[in-house]
Amino acid sequence: MCRGVERLHDQCRHLEFVITRLCESAIETGTPCTRDQCSFIGGEIVSPPLCLICYRKIEEQICDTAKEALRQINVESKRIREQLEDPELKPEDRTGYEELLREALRLHQEILESQASDLTEFRRSQGVWGDG
Repeated sequence: MCRGVERLHDQCRHLEFVITRLCESAIETGTPCTRDQCSFIGGEIVSPPLCLICYRKIEEQICDTAKEALRQINVESKRIREQLEDPELKPEDRTGYEELLREALRLHQEILESQASDLTEFRRSQGVWGDG
């Protein structure tokens, strides 16, 4: 009978079973015992409080939010560039469009920095120093 640890993640409350020692049969066959066949001890995980699946979902949400904002800025930047290429654009209007383009570029950089900061803070809150 294999031995394992059953862990309950503090925040998401998902249960995880990890085999810590294979029995002779499992070593011979290459197939560990099922959870029901194992002897195990239980414990609650304080850090990281999310299981890997929940952790990845939140990381993905942070990245998806930033990607959508960047997509919107890129669409708007393209529209502004098209306006600037218009030969009939008045010089006084050109200045306004150039300022809008500079602002879009600034926002683009700000979103990238915000995403990095959000990921760092989320990982720190989970007691994880890097990616997962």
